[in-house]
Amino acid sequence: MDKVDSITADKAESERSHQRRKLLKGAITTAPAVMILANRPVFGASCSISGFLSIDPSANLNLPADCEAWSPGAWYSAWQSRLSSAKNDNSGGQLSYGKNDGWAVAGYFGTQTFSSIFNTTHALVNIEIVSTDSTGNQATTQITNYTSVIDLEMSHLLHDSSVVDTATRHAAAALLNASFVQNWPIDKHATWMNGFIAPKDVIGVYLLYDATVHNDGKSIISGLLPTGHTLQYLQYQSTLGAMIKSSSFTDKQSFENFFIMLASHDKGWKPGI
Repeated sequence: MDKVDSITADKAESERSHQRRKLLKGAITTAPAVMILANRPVFGASCSISGFLSIDPSANLNLPADCEAWSPGAWYSAWQSRLSSAKNDNSGGQLSYGKNDGWAVAGYFGTQTFSSIFNTTHALVNIEIVSTDSTGNQATTQITNYTSVIDLEMSHLLHDSSVVDTATRHAAAALLNASFVQNWPIDKHATWMNGFIAPKDVIGVYLLYDATVHNDGKSIISGLLPTGHTLQYLQYQSTLGAMIKSSSFTDKQSFENFFIMLASHDKGWKPGI
């Protein structure tokens, strides 16, 4: 379920207009607030999603300062090297080892659009809107299809920091890192790969960001609120079974810090991989 499948650039482009802002509104239920928690410790040594799993939704994420995963610039350089390589074996590039090209292992192309990947359908993620009315009654509205408002090609936004914000650029690299780790044989994992965040969770957290920070996302969410209700937070169910809430992030900067930690190194292929 968590596997992020490779799709061709042509298919991504043809599906883009169909996916764009297509929202299927599910049933709305009204009930007292219920928090779903997983009985797991907050991690301290790996870059996984489990750092969210705290009773206090405002608690700081216990991410290590150095996840050692590759940066947007490293992934862009790898894509350019792949394009300029005259070989047919996908070798060459900063993130390559023999015939193993980083992009090929991750299962993506630099020509794919960000929105063709960062959507609930591709990641099999359902986003839920949690709201309350004036009396405190809580409602949960399920969105079965939400697509990021960012339509740029992956290689473009990885390279040009002026076209998207910091969180978006690093989320793209974080997704490539997570997909690479997921597809790379476990017996060849470097230490930093152990317990790394799943691709589904990179996309899930980003969609919470997209829908709460970007203007178009805010408009979409506002239009789905039940009459008389006020948005409290958005949430989705992580790979570990816990509900990850947008309220776990205090502001835009906390989202940025999360993605930067998952994609900050310009190193090439790490020894031992």
